[in-house]
Amino acid sequence: LADILVLEDNIWEASLKYLQIEKQFKDDQLGHLAKFKNAQVYYFSGEYDWCQSQLDVLKASTSKLIANDALELSVLISDNFNMDTSETAMKLFSYADMLSAQQQYSEAIILYDSVLNNFKNHSLNDEILFRKAKIHLKQNNYSQAINNLLEIEKNFPNSILLDNSLFLAGCIYQENMKDIDSAKKYFKTILFEHQGSLYTAEARKRFRKLAGITNEKIIKNS
Repeated sequence: LADILVLEDNIWEASLKYLQIEKQFKDDQLGHLAKFKNAQVYYFSGEYDWCQSQLDVLKASTSKLIANDALELSVLISDNFNMDTSETAMKLFSYADMLSAQQQYSEAIILYDSVLNNFKNHSLNDEILFRKAKIHLKQNNYSQAINNLLEIEKNFPNSILLDNSLFLAGCIYQENMKDIDSAKKYFKTILFEHQGSLYTAEARKRFRKLAGITNEKIIKNS
């Protein structure tokens, strides 16, 4: 019910529901999930300090998935909050995230683009391109998704999202665009240029499957 309230833009009613669930299942994974989703509500509304205080607790959650999600959101806030004195970019970004969560994708993209256009050197810009790519993927706009991902590769070579972008590009080429050669290219890039990536094992598995079609071995310059 609380998730539906978020989708319907009744975020503070949703917050109350999440709080009730959190108290009812305090030591349970469901309670931790409710606490994380309540923290997200405050993130969406620009209440970053309160959000961070809840995320700090959740980072010690027994649920690895919830702990990782809490850590990811916490790092996003700490890396980008107060980057500009007006805090405008971060607030536009988090509100766009809410619109995306509510499946208002066109409106979300408008806000993401407003950050890209008005804060050209902001540290959020690679995050924005990655989020736009995922929206375009949901809308089956595969070429546009690829364009966003390759823009990260071109303009943000040191981004922590670079390996995510390369892997997602490979998956789109493999699964959606049926372009075997391009898919292999991006999986191979992960294998040889991002060997510490969490995607290395899956990239190798996917490359071998595709290479079996073309009888190709995993050689760097092949």
